[in-house]
Amino acid sequence: MKFGFKRLVFWVGAVAAIGGLVWAFVTHWPQDSGAWASWVQAFGAIAAIAATGVYVQWQNALEVERTAANDLKLMTRTRAAILLSLQNLAAELMRMNALAGFQFDAPGNPVIYPDVVAECNAIALLFTQLPIDQIATLGKMNAYLDLRRAANELGMVYSAKPEQGDGFYFRNREQLTKIHRLCAAHAGDLAEEIQKLDPELYDKNKDQMLRM
Repeated sequence: MKFGFKRLVFWVGAVAAIGGLVWAFVTHWPQDSGAWASWVQAFGAIAAIAATGVYVQWQNALEVERTAANDLKLMTRTRAAILLSLQNLAAELMRMNALAGFQFDAPGNPVIYPDVVAECNAIALLFTQLPIDQIATLGKMNAYLDLRRAANELGMVYSAKPEQGDGFYFRNREQLTKIHRLCAAHAGDLAEEIQKLDPELYDKNKDQMLRM
């Protein structure tokens, strides 16, 4: 608990009041039972005031600590949510890269993305909507830039409008594999960071984050 100025003033005043009472007691020693009763009553009143003040100060300190703890939890959850958004984009790029390559690998493979370029452009646009300043504060600017470039690069690769079985994946396998590994590495690192920062949020979204 922080020892604030108001609390300092309170305790100085309490000590001064008790000191004044003790001084008055010593310099005016009671001589009869009536005087003793007055002194006891005065001392009890001051003690009650002091106890009430201590209780109020204690309650105020607890409230300040609760508010600070709630603010910290909210800030942590907000930061973790930003990382979760970035992680989801990384994981989606990784999945799209693998599945789009599969759909063009051989004739008859299921078409998962009818317009891969549009999908890539949509993901690239989502990156622009993330709070870059907070991502930088979290130390994830390199991941953000890598993933945004990966989305744009995938869009350019698939802009060649490949056909099933035309050798597209074989010709671009090295580049696509590089992008896949980059996205997978960032997706894994971000998932670990979220787990450390906010275990509760991680557990709620673990299946989505780790899904291939």
